[in-house]
Amino acid sequence: MERRKLHRLVAAAALALLVLAARDLITCSAGETQTLIKFKGSLSNATALSNWDSNSASPCRWTGVWCLNGSVWQLKLDGMGLGGMLDMESLAELPLLRILSIRGNRFEGPMPEVKKVAALKAVSMSSNWFSGEIPDDWFEGMEALKMVYLDRNGFTGPVPTSLANLPRLVNLSLEGNQMGGKIPDFRQMELRMVDLANNQFEGKIPSGLRNMNSSYFQGDRYFY
Repeated sequence: MERRKLHRLVAAAALALLVLAARDLITCSAGETQTLIKFKGSLSNATALSNWDSNSASPCRWTGVWCLNGSVWQLKLDGMGLGGMLDMESLAELPLLRILSIRGNRFEGPMPEVKKVAALKAVSMSSNWFSGEIPDDWFEGMEALKMVYLDRNGFTGPVPTSLANLPRLVNLSLEGNQMGGKIPDFRQMELRMVDLANNQFEGKIPSGLRNMNSSYFQGDRYFY
């Protein structure tokens, strides 16, 4: 329990470091407004987003929307009871979107194709109902991505190669899924956390992860 609390604090602090500005009061473009409305339309149980209305105030004042210089920079939609399939194609139309956080909702189905929003710096999809194997190329081209939190879902299969090879990766959590196989090596210079606990990984801990906290490997099958 204490380890989870610490993990959540680390995740929150890491995301907070990327928040460079408070809500921008400059009006978003009409295009971004319509993009957000379209994204909302793909969701179920979206009552928490009742003020997402094209006739209301600037989207920069809408629930969960943070702006920078009049453009949507972060969507923080944690714990809102949202469900359905995550429409990444709509989000790809937000040119300045850098942080996407939807932790603690009811999203389900396969892993969304996050590489459609290639400029993201942080993705948090923890504590949802996603499941299945993550395609090996799902993170290709995401040169800026630093923070990836996919813990406490139902993912299976190995760690995608494109995820392990993210050049700027700092924090990764896959804890509490059903993933397995051998762990790929991680060689990122700024890497601080790779939490793989409570999965089905086995085999040798790669040299690039030998200095990680041992709790990040608890609950897996066998390591040496």
